[in-house]
Amino acid sequence: MLVMPSPSDIVKVAIEWPGANAQLIEIDQKKPLASVVREVCDGWSLSGSEQFALRYADGPQLYITEQSRADIKNGSILRLAISPMRAARQLLERIQSHGIDARLEALKELAKLSADPAFATEFINMEGLATLVRLVESGTHFGEMLAFTLTAFLELMDHGIVSWDLISVSFIKQIAAYVNQPMVDVSILQRSLAILESMVLNSHSLYQRVAQETPVAQLITHLQV
Repeated sequence: MLVMPSPSDIVKVAIEWPGANAQLIEIDQKKPLASVVREVCDGWSLSGSEQFALRYADGPQLYITEQSRADIKNGSILRLAISPMRAARQLLERIQSHGIDARLEALKELAKLSADPAFATEFINMEGLATLVRLVESGTHFGEMLAFTLTAFLELMDHGIVSWDLISVSFIKQIAAYVNQPMVDVSILQRSLAILESMVLNSHSLYQRVAQETPVAQLITHLQV
């Protein structure tokens, strides 16, 4: 016997895809999200629906998951996008590429996507956070590239997936070194101070280490500026 979905389980949305007319569909909230994505992909004759996911088209453009789908409202505009896993894999490959321009663009995109919990989980599971830590520890990144790297690191850590206690001493020293420089790019200084603040607030053991590496006189100098 076919059971019709309750009206309260149905949300009416528009779904966009670049170069195609938007689909106006009714999402049955009792139906698995993977099935909804498959139907959307079929509407545009796209194969490999497991490689896609839905995101909000406006605001932070967060990925929609089984845990967050209850927040979808009638009239929402959604966007079909590559899945968090696929996006994380592609960005990680681009960050590890040899082309500086490609790496910078990847880090810029990563800094924005890292605020998304679904993406952050996939990226961290692929050892992406460890890759960022190595980039910082190498001391070879400067300017915009370093600023985006630090932004992405902070966003990823803010999800609470990885403990701050696992941060290496060499990483702390490098971040403190940026703060201790008399002349440092303001964007790098702000992000470095934010990282040190999070270390102090989230780990008792790191409090002493940060205190050792960051002279109060240097912090006062920054406050005066």
